[in-house]
Amino acid sequence: QHTATPRADRRTIVVCAGDHGAGDPGISLGASHPTVIAAHAIASGSAALADVARASRTPIMLVDAGAVEGSALPAATIRLGRGPTRDLLREPAMTVVDATLGLEAGIALAVSLSESGLDVLALGALGVGSELAAAAVLGAAGGPTLGAAMHPAPMQGALDGLSDAPTRASAAPVAIGTDPGFPLDDDRGVARDLAITPDYPLVSEPGLDARTAAGSDADPGLVLAWQQGRTSGASGGLDLLATFGGPETAVLAGLILGAASLHIPVILDGHATGVAALIAVRLAPDAAGYLIAAHAGSTLQGSLLALLGLEPAFAVGLGHGEGIGAAMVLPLLDQVVALATTR
Repeated sequence: QHTATPRADRRTIVVCAGDHGAGDPGISLGASHPTVIAAHAIASGSAALADVARASRTPIMLVDAGAVEGSALPAATIRLGRGPTRDLLREPAMTVVDATLGLEAGIALAVSLSESGLDVLALGALGVGSELAAAAVLGAAGGPTLGAAMHPAPMQGALDGLSDAPTRASAAPVAIGTDPGFPLDDDRGVARDLAITPDYPLVSEPGLDARTAAGSDADPGLVLAWQQGRTSGASGGLDLLATFGGPETAVLAGLILGAASLHIPVILDGHATGVAALIAVRLAPDAAGYLIAAHAGSTLQGSLLALLGLEPAFAVGLGHGEGIGAAMVLPLLDQVVALATTR
C-alpha cells in the first residue's frame, strides 16, 4: 500500500465465473451446470465462502466472466457479456483480441472498486476445465512436472452446500475442505472422455514421454494438457492467456494488474487465481510485489506459487478455489494491521 499505516477494513472478495471449452461436457445443463449451482449457493448465502465472508465482514462480488450457462447465474451477478473459451487441447482457447478485452474488463473493474474505497482485494473463481488450463500453462511456463501425486481436484467451489452429489470413484486422497463428489470429475469424466475421443492431438517431442515426464499416476487429461503447453512455444503473458487461458483467467489477471497499479494487495486462492497471477506477472513483473498466496491448494497451485516465488499464508490444502482460502487470510491481515498501527 506504500504507507506506514496500512489498512485492511475496506475489502471485497471478487469471484469470477468462467468455463473452459476443454471441460465442456458436451450437453446443455442449464441451471444444473456446476458453475451455476456454485454461484447460486454463494448468492443465497449457503456456500462455505458466504459463511467465511460474513465472519470476516467482507462483501462478495460475483462476476460472469464467461460462464457457458451465464443466463442461469444469479440476478446479482455482474455480467461482462463474454462467453466460454474454445477447447485448448484442439486450438487456441481465445483470440488475442478476446484475451485483451478480458484483461481490460478486469482492469476497469479494479479501478471501479478502488473509487469506492478498497484496501485489499481477495480473488476466487468458479468454472469447469480450469485445471486443464493450469496444467497447460505450467507446461508452457517451464514449471515443475505434474508428479505422481497429481490428481484432478473437483471443479472450483462447485459443490459447496450440496450433499446429494455422487461419490467420486477414485480412491485418491482428498485435500482438506474438498467435497469428493463432483460428477464431472470421476471415472466418467475428463479421463474417460479423452480415452474414447481419438481426435485429440497428442503432441509429442523427441525424447519426451508425457507419462514419464508428468508422473505415471497423473490424470491423463492433465498429462495431455501439460504436454500441450510444453510443446506450444507460448511464453509471453498475452500469448499464454490467449492460447490456454479461460475467460475468468483474463478478467482475474486484469484485476491483479489494475489493483497492483493502484498499490492494492491481492490475495490469491486456488489454481485459477494462480494462473491469472502468473500471466499478470509475465505482463507486468512488478505486480508480483502485491500478491499474497492464501494456500498451496492442489499440486497445480503449489507449482504455480513456486514459479511466482510465493509462500502461502496457510500450510493446508483447500480443494475449493472460489475464494474461501483468500477470505480466510483477511482476519490475519486485520491482526497485521493492528500490529503495524499500534507500535
